[in-house]
Amino acid sequence: MLKRHSFVISMDCTCKTNQYGLPLLDIVGFTALSTSAFLGFAFLQNEQQPTYEIALDYLADVYDELQIPYPRTILTDKEDGLINAIHEVFPDTHTIICLWHINMNLMKKALPLLRDQIATARRDGIPGPNGSIPLPDGSTLSLTTNATKKEIDDAMKKVLDEGWNKMLKRWSRTVCAETKDTFDTAWARFQELYNAPIFTDLIAYIKTEWIDDCPEAFLRYHTRRYLHLGECATSRAEGSHWLLKQDLLVSTKHLLSVLTNFEIVVKDQYTKHQAQIARERIHRPTAMPHLYRLLINRISEKAIYYTRQIHNQYLPPAEKKPRIPALCDCKSKDTAGYPCIHIIKKHLDENRQLSPSLYHQQWHLYQLGDAPPINPLLLIQDPRPIHRRGRPRGARNNIRPQEPATQPDPVGIQVPSAQIQVPSTQIPDDEPLTPFERSTQREPSVFEHIIAEATGRSRGRRRTRGSGGNTGDTRGRGRGRGGNDGGPRGRGRARGSQAAISDVSEASNASSA
Repeated sequence: MLKRHSFVISMDCTCKTNQYGLPLLDIVGFTALSTSAFLGFAFLQNEQQPTYEIALDYLADVYDELQIPYPRTILTDKEDGLINAIHEVFPDTHTIICLWHINMNLMKKALPLLRDQIATARRDGIPGPNGSIPLPDGSTLSLTTNATKKEIDDAMKKVLDEGWNKMLKRWSRTVCAETKDTFDTAWARFQELYNAPIFTDLIAYIKTEWIDDCPEAFLRYHTRRYLHLGECATSRAEGSHWLLKQDLLVSTKHLLSVLTNFEIVVKDQYTKHQAQIARERIHRPTAMPHLYRLLINRISEKAIYYTRQIHNQYLPPAEKKPRIPALCDCKSKDTAGYPCIHIIKKHLDENRQLSPSLYHQQWHLYQLGDAPPINPLLLIQDPRPIHRRGRPRGARNNIRPQEPATQPDPVGIQVPSAQIQVPSTQIPDDEPLTPFERSTQREPSVFEHIIAEATGRSRGRRRTRGSGGNTGDTRGRGRGRGGNDGGPRGRGRARGSQAAISDVSEASNASSA
């Protein structure tokens, strides 16, 4: 697993896994299927830089033994000892700090301040004309004169939640700025919105702890230059902790018992992964556009799904969709490992298919050189739509819509002159198909229309049981029992009124004579 998925990994420590209280360093990667994979474990004496360096030295030895390059990016929370050890052992490896942990640290500092501003406003604030009290962050607290304690508590909780959500959105807008200039503008705006004295310590904390200390580890305009394959949090490591502890059940086991449990979990995970890879290597989606045909059974369906998300975000052009930027400054191919919208648009314009070489090796279902030859059937292009229904123009039994149809009456059969409605041979692409148009049932011939008009029944797919030879029998596709002329009785598929067909046949013979 490490040899195939060594590019981007997560590291995080957890406690309460053994009777000695040793913290466990969990090293987790993820597969082409976007599922988590255990890559390594280490029991540590403490969580300090020298101890982390020992564990990472062993990890580097494994990379060297497998002859694979060191990880391009490692995700972790802001554990200074671990981050410093990573820079020491893997000097060319980038580190990304989990954005979720950053937000939780911000919430820990911000929520008490937001709660204090609400309490202060309720105590000292002067209500406006509509009874609302303005808050320092731009929110308002609305309380009625006769409000009960529960109503007051609910109103304060609602304002608190709204205030935190606003702050989180403004902070996310700052962190996710694509360029340095955009970040500077967003950060200045954030400080302007929270310039009240109550938020002075919060702004100082953000600036000292994050903006000035480690901007290259979490700000988008830095991390968009790293290969991260779409990962920006250590949630995989957190989930792996839970999976391991589910099997341990207790935190008082001996190290040997713990490692035995880990071995079972890892083997089970590997077996499931191999089964899923084998399935994707043979599974063929039934509705895959021509643009993605070469990717089938070679690139994971998850990577194809991400690519189609980018495709559908911009194309086809629509009023509510963003425009494709004129200059290609996209980094998705170098960071997430799949093509950007400009590459997709270029292949569409040139009527070419996306090649597996446009994807990072992380998303391939086979190792380089091991993929089988491309199935020639996948190279067939979709033809242009033609007439979906109807008989060829000029055919003898072709009746155009609204064309009156009459027949001679040599034997006295009254065939009404009516407008025979035949389905149109051209169906606009923007109109939904009817159930009949989606079916594989052929369209009726002209003589079948004539018989239907003569009997007063249209062709249907109703199944009936009865005497197939009776005059005036319905034209239903059903099982009949011979005729009433004393002939042998047998079960057969009656395809309509045998009497009407024989009469029309005699009339046709008489007219030809």
